[in-house]
Amino acid sequence: MSFTLLVAFALAASFHVAFASMELNGWFECSSFTFADSMHTTRKQQVAFGNYTATNASALPVAECAIFQAPLCHDGVCAASNESTIDIFVKRILSPQGESNGFPNVFFMQGGPGAASPAMETAMLSLFGLLQGNVNVYTMDHRGTGRSTKLDCVAAQAQTSGSPSHSTVSVEEVPNCAVELQARYGGDLVAFSTTSAAWDLHTFITQELHGSKTFVYGVSYGTSLVERLMHLNTTEIVGYVLDGIATTSGSNVEHFEYASNRDFDYDQVGEYVLSQCEAHPEDCGQYFRNNSLSVELKSLLLSLDNGSSKCTSFLQTSLAAFSGSPPSAVAPGDALRTLLGSLLADATLRTLIPVLTYRLRRCGDQDEAVLGHFFSMLSGILSQRSEDMAFMSDLEFKLIVYSEMWELPSPSTDDLKRRFLNSSMSTGVYADIDTYCACTKANVSACQPYTSFASYDAAPIVYRRDQYWNVAASPSNHASVLLLSSKMDPQTPHKFSAALYAALKTERKKLVVFEHATHGTLFTTRMAHTPNAPVCGMSLLASYVSSQGDLDAMDTSCVSAMPAMSFQVPPPLVSRWFNTTSAYDGVFLGNQSVPTHASDTSTRHAVDAVYKTLFLVFLALSVVLGVVALVQWRRLIRRSTKSFVMTP
Repeated sequence: MSFTLLVAFALAASFHVAFASMELNGWFECSSFTFADSMHTTRKQQVAFGNYTATNASALPVAECAIFQAPLCHDGVCAASNESTIDIFVKRILSPQGESNGFPNVFFMQGGPGAASPAMETAMLSLFGLLQGNVNVYTMDHRGTGRSTKLDCVAAQAQTSGSPSHSTVSVEEVPNCAVELQARYGGDLVAFSTTSAAWDLHTFITQELHGSKTFVYGVSYGTSLVERLMHLNTTEIVGYVLDGIATTSGSNVEHFEYASNRDFDYDQVGEYVLSQCEAHPEDCGQYFRNNSLSVELKSLLLSLDNGSSKCTSFLQTSLAAFSGSPPSAVAPGDALRTLLGSLLADATLRTLIPVLTYRLRRCGDQDEAVLGHFFSMLSGILSQRSEDMAFMSDLEFKLIVYSEMWELPSPSTDDLKRRFLNSSMSTGVYADIDTYCACTKANVSACQPYTSFASYDAAPIVYRRDQYWNVAASPSNHASVLLLSSKMDPQTPHKFSAALYAALKTERKKLVVFEHATHGTLFTTRMAHTPNAPVCGMSLLASYVSSQGDLDAMDTSCVSAMPAMSFQVPPPLVSRWFNTTSAYDGVFLGNQSVPTHASDTSTRHAVDAVYKTLFLVFLALSVVLGVVALVQWRRLIRRSTKSFVMTP
């Protein structure tokens, strides 16, 4: 047995001695959905959960909610000066057979980092329905988020809608936040680390689900949490599912999945998607006959960067309206890169990338009119706010990303900006270097321009990497590992899934790869372009659980039956977002509306769902209008690297 496993077992043993009986407040009946907007979106999509349909809350199975007390510092992770505890929120839906039903348990863990669990509720209900209630489904708010002692600066009043940077923590707010956090939790924030959250899961499963067969599913950053959980070798866990993999732990550190290198990695996937245009002549290729879509986009970006594009002024004016900043403060090339990066994250929205490239390259009067309508629609989206945002912690996000997912020493602002400008579409990670330096107090050359923000008299908002960082997990022999990935997922590129698969020290592992889905296969692999179509990723999970974790017995046939990739922009999207009849060459219809037909009903439902998706994608990835433009506006909508999160 390896030294790492001996340490893990020793820590587990000592933990049980200290916390033999977990204090739990619950289980109380509660709604299956935490937020009404999730319920409304699901109802619009007419989603069916087995024998249940999301028409109203009373038609859904009853959930139960509870809070359990976890130590602020788990044994072996950190040492608190007292026996402080924190709240951990858990939700479950039990089989109708009752609590001791003998059915398997499936835990769903959200990504972020910094996001709570509400987005997992749809997945819980879907699996519950697919398995006809012969399963118990659980989710948990990661410590530091939502109802699990949200990591917050209440005294400094950061992360509120009235704060200068609203729900994000700006570089100016870091010093006061750091002082407050030290007063509240001491000088070591490892209490809110990935490893601490993994111990929460281990503790709950070991004590509350003792003797059961339990599966743990993680998506996005949640896969990092699940991989960390593997190191603790929880006896009850028989299967780990990692979907949209955000860690390469155990592989060559030179190929580590760093958030600070996101602009380069993201763009690689973008280039792969663009390369498929020629193979779809009717909806894409015919519009790029002289040069490829990739070449045309690079040429467009270059002309925007140097000001020679006919659309430079138009883009500056259109995007400045979002922030109230003067058009001259907008860097149109930067804005377009992040806009396209946001669209790339969704299989429907990415069909707009060649359309925007084509129209901005041509930039005639009709193009400006059509695109002006498009940007007006975006402005409306960015003025909305999802209920889920109240549960997100930007502090928790920064703490984990800067501690575990950032290159050491940090690349300079110039290096990060160079990676961004060399991309055709990405997320603008370079804009986070100031808060990285302020939070970490890193004494490196890259942080010299930001020393004034790191001179506060408190511990930094960062923690040391522990013994599990970039160490290959060795799951116990009774557990298997299922990895789900897609070649067109820009948020967690497939190359990292392949790296983790190779690094895992187990023979009981399977990597299932989709050709053109996006991020989170449980959510993005519908078998047809209709709201009620089965989701292949969910079918895979159901088969895996039904086969009790036997990877050879699970049914993967739906993967090869996935519909072909398409560049066709759905007609209702063309009419709603461009107010024209043809995405590429249609004229602007002004105040006229495009006629729709009854046959478009299912597509309209899909577009309604896409409307919310677009809003959430933009909240997560942002449109950066330029480093110098109004910091307040930039902080409001920017989440440059925050793409390890799923939306309902």
